Amino acid sequence: MKRLVRSLAVAAALVGGFAFNGAAQYDVAADTVLFPENGGVYQAGVNLPVQYVRSNAGTVDIPATDTVVMGFFLNGNFAGSVTRTPSIFVAGTSDTAGIGSFPFGQLPAGIYQICVFATYADTNITDTDSSNNVACSVFELVAPDVEITNFQAVDPALSFGDTLPTGDTLVSMSVTIKNAGTIPVVSDVPTAVYIGTDTVFLSAPVAPLQPDSSITLTIPGALLPDQPTTPGAFDICALLQLNLDADNSNDGSCNTYVREVPSTTTTDLAFESIAITDPNIPAGGTYTIGTTINDIEVTVRNSGTADFMGILSIELSADGGSVVTYQETITTPITPGSSYTVTTQAPIFPNTVKSFDLCAEITTNDSDASNNQGCEGYEADWAAGIITTEGNRINAFYSNGELVLKAENATGEVVNVAVYSVTGREVLNTNVTLSNQVSIPFSSVADGVYILKFGNNGAVRFVK
Repeated sequence: MKRLVRSLAVAAALVGGFAFNGAAQYDVAADTVLFPENGGVYQAGVNLPVQYVRSNAGTVDIPATDTVVMGFFLNGNFAGSVTRTPSIFVAGTSDTAGIGSFPFGQLPAGIYQICVFATYADTNITDTDSSNNVACSVFELVAPDVEITNFQAVDPALSFGDTLPTGDTLVSMSVTIKNAGTIPVVSDVPTAVYIGTDTVFLSAPVAPLQPDSSITLTIPGALLPDQPTTPGAFDICALLQLNLDADNSNDGSCNTYVREVPSTTTTDLAFESIAITDPNIPAGGTYTIGTTINDIEVTVRNSGTADFMGILSIELSADGGSVVTYQETITTPITPGSSYTVTTQAPIFPNTVKSFDLCAEITTNDSDASNNQGCEGYEADWAAGIITTEGNRINAFYSNGELVLKAENATGEVVNVAVYSVTGREVLNTNVTLSNQVSIPFSSVADGVYILKFGNNGAVRFVK
């Protein structure tokens, strides 16, 4: 490696002028640079290959273990090296080699010299003639110039300047690109179509494109999103994005479309009715305290001007009892003016010993929340589980692991509560202070029919 670095350093000095003489024994030579051609003119901004011819100009074969190395110099500056595939380099023969893509694309327009220098890897071989180790080529990089000569809509139903309907729209367009420069364009020409800063189409037509020739790029069914959201005229533009283009002023072209003023539509779900579906409990009818409401129907009406689809969310409650949220995904539109009924199995436990209101509230976002709630009144049924004491009525029932006593009036009176099985066995005996609601743990008692004795005020039958 030290020998390679030393050799390349010598080559840098030889690029400007070099001469070595001597009897040829081991002699590797850089014969010529095939590409870029000496005096050639090429497109700036494009990586190009480098091709060259090298030879064994000596009188002995170069063994495979003594690898030939080719160094590259761009305008006298070292720019890298490549190694010849290890094989015997027979005396008096030559081969063609190169690099498929050299980073010329990073260079601006201008005149450049590329030189290749032939040397050996780190061996004991001494090249006997250094005068033939370097070959150079001088070439020019010229900035390309492409322009848009025509940008039009090819869909006869949606020409530029027309009014587009609301929503996303498919429009077919074409862009004609001309090489307005003096050299062939050998790279693809990236072409973008914009609405504002949003790209709706991007393509790169196939090169090459000769000077003064044109190519038309067809854009079939480009999706124009529902933008801008503000109705009225908007620009749609095509822009060429070729690297190092000499004249950017002719790289773009714009036209207009008009976005249709959307009709005003609203989504408004209104409460219509709520009812317990149990035929024994009609709306406004009676309800046996302590039982569970299972099936509830809620009817909503689309009072807006737009179809409703999506998640319908309803909250159910009964006089401050548990709130249950019901949700259903509506896949068939609820059209304006039509109604829709949902049935929920969610249980509700009214927290009252008198009448109660069963309520539903639509919590789906819509344009008018004032019509989202409604209730239906029900009366409590005192026919079962009722104890009357000094004008106070007390309802006794089992719920969720507890024996519940609900009093019409909270007197603060301390009374004895005893519970017996139907066989007469006492399973509970305790004193309670009478409030609006007293809960006594009862989960450890087996299911069955029981008799509750409330002080000296009689007894009632209840079921666990």
